[in-house]
Amino acid sequence: MNTETHVERGVRDFLDRVAEHLGAVPEDEKREILTDLASHIHEALASRVSEREPTLADLEQVLAEMDPPESYAPQGDVEGAAGSDRRTIGIAALCTSLGSLLAAGLLAVLADTRLPFFLLVVGQVAALGLGILSRSSPFGKAAIITSSALLVLSVLFAV
Repeated sequence: MNTETHVERGVRDFLDRVAEHLGAVPEDEKREILTDLASHIHEALASRVSEREPTLADLEQVLAEMDPPESYAPQGDVEGAAGSDRRTIGIAALCTSLGSLLAAGLLAVLADTRLPFFLLVVGQVAALGLGILSRSSPFGKAAIITSSALLVLSVLFAV
């Protein structure tokens, strides 16, 4: 196997790793990114070696000067873990909102005190805070709407 084949395989391997990180990018956009990267790599190799054939060492130097493959991931994918955390917090916020409503309702039926009102208000304030933290998640948005509405209703009915 000649050196050119090793170099081309190295370029292809790098581009394959970049493609893995492009994830849900539309195919035509992905193809354009990979074509531009391949062109950039080949131009950098050509300027580095002038008249001779590039070697694997040349390719390694060119790739070392480039951004790593994971840096080509779309912003949403890089923040994937954070998005998952926001979703989890949003679910917790919505559960807190609905749970405090249920607990306050049960307490209102069982006890004739103001405790259910305070439980509802505290639960909705907590749910609203969690909802705001996870506002980019659909669950966070639902928690904000639900807890805000229940807070307004509880204040209106308490008066």
